[in-house]
Amino acid sequence: MALPLTLWTIVSSLQLVPPTFLPTPLAGLSAGFTMFAENDLGGDVLASCSRVLAGFVLAAVIGVPVGLAIGTFTAWIAYFRRS
Repeated sequence: MALPLTLWTIVSSLQLVPPTFLPTPLAGLSAGFTMFAENDLGGDVLASCSRVLAGFVLAAVIGVPVGLAIGTFTAWIAYFRRS
């Protein structure tokens, strides 16, 4: 972790890459705090996490019964068996 952070600091401090594309680590951290405090980053993260959770629940609701059916009933086993 220290090596990439050190390289990032050196490259951005020497402005080998324009700051628009590679800001310094402190500038990135400062922007992150600003986004969290002023631009409702916490609400955005919560919305993203709830979408991920909804997708996981939907996949489980569909996948678990199908998996149980495939593992239990011979007709489903035969239908899904690869030939």
